[in-house]
Amino acid sequence: MKHNLFFLAAFLLSLWLAPSAGAQTFSYHIAQGQDVTFRVNDNDTTVWLIGYTQCAGHLVIPTTVTNSGITYTVTYVDDRAFANCSTLTAVTIPGSITYIGNSAFACPSLTTVNYNAISAYSSTSPTPFVYYSYHYDSNDNEVYDTVRAPITALNIGSNVRRIPEYLMYGISTLTTLTIPVSVDTIGVCAFCGAGLTTLTIPANVKEIGGGAFMCPSLATVNYNAISAKTYTSSYSLPSPFVSYYSHYDSHWNTVYDTVRAPIAALNIGSNVRRIPEYLMYGISTLTTLTIPVSVDTIGVCAFCGTGLTTLTIPVNVKEIGGGAFMCPSLATVNYNAISAKTYTSSYSFITFAFCIL
Repeated sequence: MKHNLFFLAAFLLSLWLAPSAGAQTFSYHIAQGQDVTFRVNDNDTTVWLIGYTQCAGHLVIPTTVTNSGITYTVTYVDDRAFANCSTLTAVTIPGSITYIGNSAFACPSLTTVNYNAISAYSSTSPTPFVYYSYHYDSNDNEVYDTVRAPITALNIGSNVRRIPEYLMYGISTLTTLTIPVSVDTIGVCAFCGAGLTTLTIPANVKEIGGGAFMCPSLATVNYNAISAKTYTSSYSLPSPFVSYYSHYDSHWNTVYDTVRAPIAALNIGSNVRRIPEYLMYGISTLTTLTIPVSVDTIGVCAFCGTGLTTLTIPVNVKEIGGGAFMCPSLATVNYNAISAKTYTSSYSFITFAFCIL
């Protein structure tokens, strides 16, 4: 709930901060073939990057710009600022950026993103690297066209703390990813639909959003987050590796389709203390599991619906959440927890570690 309210607050804040229609704009020359337009926020020393007249090659967005003797900090990239710029091949986003608008970089030749925004938020519909348009066919039916930036390299800077929601949503060309140790929050659906096959989640991550890594080819996860929690929004399920889509059937009823990452190997690091709620919820392809002795808490429904057949719970576990191991093929449990207790959540129908009532 707090994250849903936060998304709403962030949206309202963006409207409040938006420059008025008569706000000052100015052109700025970055490099050869790169001329852009900024708009000054009202009574402020910050600017929005709102568009371009030329944008060839590798665009390095400056942290600050000077106009008429005043130095401004670049904080926002506006909606569709570079949408459909066919000659933009790479972009560097500076640490000063706090918001990236919808379709801001939906460019058909963009393959490299150097991402240094420390704690930014991004648009969720459409996302920063996706552009939607439509046309009418011969029968006057609307046909939707999607442009996705064909990103193959995402280089996340060493000072980035937050990876925003939906940042790389649907970018199937992104097949490798290194998350730096500085990151503590990974937003809802941040990499949903990406082409990742392996993933390492570093130790300092504290929050992982629902659907963040729902990648249809993801087979191996190296999980090192010491004490993370998962969270959701009104547009996602709690599990980082599961997402859902809705469509209408022939009777105009809403139908939900659930997509799960086909994870076969989960390697939990030796310093992990907490396995968060719903971490592997519904991942039936996960059939084996080793829980290290460092773990003291296993969250609600952490492995609910997985394909485990045997399980060993180590000695140091102190808390096991309801439904944590409701696995339909689980036949053998080796229980070594010296002094553990079970607990439930606000979903009160979940009452036991191995049952859902």
